[in-house]
Amino acid sequence: MEQLIDTGALVVAAVEGYCLAGGMGLAAACDLVLASDDATFGTPEANIGMFPSQALVPIMRTVHEKQGFKLLFTGEHIDAAKAHEIGLTTDVVPSDEFEAELDDLIDDLAASSPVMIEMGKESFYNQRDMGFHEALSYMRESIALLAMSDATEEGINAFLLDEQPEWTERSLDNNDD
Repeated sequence: MEQLIDTGALVVAAVEGYCLAGGMGLAAACDLVLASDDATFGTPEANIGMFPSQALVPIMRTVHEKQGFKLLFTGEHIDAAKAHEIGLTTDVVPSDEFEAELDDLIDDLAASSPVMIEMGKESFYNQRDMGFHEALSYMRESIALLAMSDATEEGINAFLLDEQPEWTERSLDNNDD
């Protein structure tokens, strides 16, 4: 699960059918969760006397706390609409539109600056456990670094020329400036 958080790319969970136990934990650890309206989520370990300890961490950092407790301790299965209501999914789409919606989401993400995604994701996860003022200071530093990147220059120039940007800079780590 750590690799899902640590990668510089956004990770999308595409959920159709059952998403139970560790699978639910993996989905919760992803950055975006697209679910088909026929998806079912749950932690059935509770029904056999086990506690979903590994799944707990991403689930409780994703869903509303009281709903998380209920899911983790009862083994209840919930439908996609309820999963969305408690914050587990990004979107729920009709099953017959699922593949097209997933393709659209991936295309939208692929059109974004890889540097912006990498830095934005890193900043999001780093600031989560900071105090408010510390997080604001950290984010000011992050945006200043991003603003100086070749990727931001490319994005601004493309915008001014009414063109699509061509993202040549893949990562700030590759920036030789």
